[in-house]
Amino acid sequence: MSEFTRCGLGPMRSAITFQEVNNMLRKSKALSPSQGMKELDNDLLIEILLRLPIKSLARFKCVSKEWMSFISDSSFIAMKARRDPLLGLLHLSLTGGDRELHYFPLKHHHHHNNNTNASFIFPDQENLYRVQATCSDILLCQSRMNGPFFVLNITTNTHTQVPPLPCGVFSVAFGLAFDPNTSPYSSDHHFNIIAYTTRNQFNIYSSETGLWRESRATPLPIPRKRYFPWADDGVFFNGSLYWITDSENMIVFDVDREQARRMSLPVSFVWDGNGIRCDAWFGVVEGKLRLVQYWEGIILMWVLEDHEMGEWRTCHTEIAHGPPKAKVIFFNGELIVFSYCNMFDQSSHVQTYGMREKNWGRSRKLLYWMDHCRKFIPYQVQPRILCTPVPWPGGEA
Repeated sequence: MSEFTRCGLGPMRSAITFQEVNNMLRKSKALSPSQGMKELDNDLLIEILLRLPIKSLARFKCVSKEWMSFISDSSFIAMKARRDPLLGLLHLSLTGGDRELHYFPLKHHHHHNNNTNASFIFPDQENLYRVQATCSDILLCQSRMNGPFFVLNITTNTHTQVPPLPCGVFSVAFGLAFDPNTSPYSSDHHFNIIAYTTRNQFNIYSSETGLWRESRATPLPIPRKRYFPWADDGVFFNGSLYWITDSENMIVFDVDREQARRMSLPVSFVWDGNGIRCDAWFGVVEGKLRLVQYWEGIILMWVLEDHEMGEWRTCHTEIAHGPPKAKVIFFNGELIVFSYCNMFDQSSHVQTYGMREKNWGRSRKLLYWMDHCRKFIPYQVQPRILCTPVPWPGGEA
């Protein structure tokens, strides 16, 4: 039994009182008197608060200045964002000149617009930006003119400047290696950027050193007739980055060992008549790497069972009868999100499909007709109420 269960933490209700939280913390003091109770209490407090709904957290900010500072802290907000269910997607719309990230809620409410400016801070508003890679709640962005990079944290709305690649080195693929679980209660997270270059080599940037360097990994030549990679960016999972190429192989790069290898795609993966891979989504769902493809109204899913041997298993096949040219842009185990273009009126749309209910959601229109081919980033909006300071009349609480 975990410490949290013995403290009385089970499935949380929609609201909880401060007295109940206080009682849980008092119970914890009888668990292990020999332990450093301050550290135990802090960890328990974090775990308790992370389970609370937003409205309860907003009320608890009034308990004391210490609690207000704790709940408003960017690292706590980031942890809360990763635990809450997905609410929407971010994308760079062509209408904003690639200067603004727009938020698109997946669930429609009468008080929500389909697209709203997410108000993220870009270092230079004069540049046009491209999202080169994503991992968790951070984005690797670069100006269109091969300018310097920066890493944007979309939860804390802060960015870190990254120098350009060494002179004469050009990348054909990027990947972000970032694991917030390695230090979940700290805001001091380190990340690596992996760039696969036109020289068939890997270059690595470390946030700890602030420098690029050439990897020790053995180069993996890619046939020049194939575009590498076809996918937008790498997927980071279990210490490695995975890229899908336009050949029948994936590229796998172990970040710690700096080893690269090829891995086959599923045998039943669908290719068109010209030998080009059809649109697919690739990512981590429920702790496993999954591949989702949509082809002529049929949903196909595979799960990677053996990472070393590259063994795939077909886990789902379903006739969905949706838009014929739709592209899978996100999957969370229950909901598939598609984007597509309506050629009759030249408009872009996003539409969801519920795996459990077996039904399609209402089609939602994007800002610009070419936005369906843009990068979409899963995002959990954090209400401003968590970041807004609470005035304290009369001095200390």
